[in-house]
Amino acid sequence: FSGYAENTMVVDSDHLHDGSDTFFMHQPVASAPIDVGDNTFIGANCVVLRGARIGRNSFVAAHATVTAGEYPDGWLLVGQPAKPAKELPISRKDYAAAEAAAEHAAR
Repeated sequence: FSGYAENTMVVDSDHLHDGSDTFFMHQPVASAPIDVGDNTFIGANCVVLRGARIGRNSFVAAHATVTAGEYPDGWLLVGQPAKPAKELPISRKDYAAAEAAAEHAAR
């Protein structure tokens, strides 16, 4: 699962516009899947656009615009367009170890 704060938009498609007089709603539609990893939180007023793949255990700062592309696991993403700014305390390797320890403890 992942979390989304208020006023966040996730948009997997949009109309292309070639600059002609053709009404934009009659122009072709471009779409691409969006993948938001488990345990990822997307802050308030963010926009996630088509083709974005946000890694698990990440945090998207408020007002960020996440464009198409691959974003790593376990990072704070900030800005417009969003960029990885800081690795969060638990890295991908540490998370796998913590996950395995939790599974072992549950047995």
